Parts: sequence; C-alpha cells; structure tokens
Amino acid sequence: MGTSIENIIDAMYSLQEPWLTRFLELMAAMANGGKSNGHRPSRCEVAAWLAASPALRREVRQLLHAWRAPDA
Repeated sequence: MGTSIENIIDAMYSLQEPWLTRFLELMAAMANGGKSNGHRPSRCEVAAWLAASPALRREVRQLLHAWRAPDA
C-alpha cells in the first residue's frame, strides 16, 4: 500500500462489509477525539482528516497494514 492520502483512502474503502463501516467508525472517533459524529464519513471527510493530521495518517496506515496482513 502506498503512503499517499488517496492510496490510504482507496485501501480503506476496499474493505468488505462489515469491516469497512467498523473501520470508518473507528477512524472517525480517532479524528474527533474519541467521539462519533453519528454518520458514516464520506471520502472527502476522510481525506480532510488525513490531510490535517500526519499522526492520524500514520495510525490509519498502520492499522490498515495490520488489518490486511494479520498473519504476517
């Protein structure tokens, strides 16, 4: 997986349900200080959060890597 924001978003949205919704809910909580915003975030919202926070981008990238390769 690449490190660009678009690559991270593509990797997230390629997850199958119910994992996509669960991952997006987790990411929304991480981006909003632990509080859910009550709706599934759009790609634009996700991109804005990732662009605004290098730390969040790094955490999401690490989570995606672990999620996609649990046996590695």
